[in-house]
Amino acid sequence: ASPEANAYGNRIDSCASRSFRHDRQRAATESYESPARKSPFFRQTVTSDGRLDGKKLVEFLLQHTRPPADAEKRLADAIALARREGKRVLLRESGHGCYPCLLLSRYLDDHKELLAKDYIVVSIDGRQTNCEGIAKRIWREPRSVPWMAILDADGKPLITSLGPEGNIGFPGPERQGIKHFEKMLRTTAQRMTEQDIESLLNGLAPKGP
Repeated sequence: ASPEANAYGNRIDSCASRSFRHDRQRAATESYESPARKSPFFRQTVTSDGRLDGKKLVEFLLQHTRPPADAEKRLADAIALARREGKRVLLRESGHGCYPCLLLSRYLDDHKELLAKDYIVVSIDGRQTNCEGIAKRIWREPRSVPWMAILDADGKPLITSLGPEGNIGFPGPERQGIKHFEKMLRTTAQRMTEQDIESLLNGLAPKGP
């Protein structure tokens, strides 16, 4: 065969080889299904042409959304535990997206070991069922969040965060708020030492003069 024929044949072989590789890669790609596509969310909400179906999305979310917690049950469980352990209940109501609520949550969590000597700490918020009923029963005032109440083992309020100047919310850095929080602790603590209480108050003390 002439050099021209050999070159032409080589070009055909090369094109055929590339075509074969392309077909094999395309087949492999089409047969591959990503983990996301295998998920119930994808299968139930995405159409065959890859578009998100709004109606199916709502149905999926309603089907898989966890029911809201019951604030009354959370409080009842805390009271029952307090009764068994001879403690008080430190109840607080928080609000979603509330910065003072976040500060109080962090403070209580940072000092949970000390507080656990005397209190079962339980949190409720407006997203939970029956939260409003608890607030009206215990707080009884036009309220702002966060608010706190310390209850005895029968669920009776002993003292709340309603101080002389109103709800102290997160008790800091306002000294009046810290003073009322100290009163809440000193009038209800049973096992905490003076050192324990001072440690809790120091965690709220404003920095500087």
